Amino acid sequence: MVYLKRPRLKLRDTPSFLTKSASHPLHFVQHGDVKPKTEKKVLINELFADVERPQLAWKVNRIAEQLQQSLDDEKEMVTSTLTNFLEVFERDICPFSKVAATQTLTCNPLADNVSLVDRVCVKINDMTRGSLQRSNLSCDLFKDSKQLLLKMSTEHKDKIALLKSRMGGSSKRSCVKQ
Repeated sequence: MVYLKRPRLKLRDTPSFLTKSASHPLHFVQHGDVKPKTEKKVLINELFADVERPQLAWKVNRIAEQLQQSLDDEKEMVTSTLTNFLEVFERDICPFSKVAATQTLTCNPLADNVSLVDRVCVKINDMTRGSLQRSNLSCDLFKDSKQLLLKMSTEHKDKIALLKSRMGGSSKRSCVKQ
């Protein structure tokens, strides 16, 4: 009786070094397979046409709109909620004087005359004020980003228009993108 060795079942029958290049078009086996792409020289007229194209203006407007929406959401949800919470907390929940608590806690952190509840109230108050400051800072950053984006886009268009008027309308010069 002769025993034959059964072949192992495999998901792939090809060698492993060929599978990636054969199945994936962006993978190359050797370093020499990759050739650098030659850069096309861009004419200044093409740059002028890109700037003056109204189809591209929607991108700047969309980003500015999203920044304004983020600013409104931050003001509406976070800042107003934290402000309302802080007012109610200081007025109703913990009417303990913040100045007295701060002086007592900073001078002597182990003071016996300040209760645990008052210490927790002071910590909550401080944490809420810190969150409110961060929220106000992010609102200012959203506002500044939007203004800077709009300013840069209008200044860029003005500079390109000035350049175009200086060079005349038809220039065959090439320009290297930087």
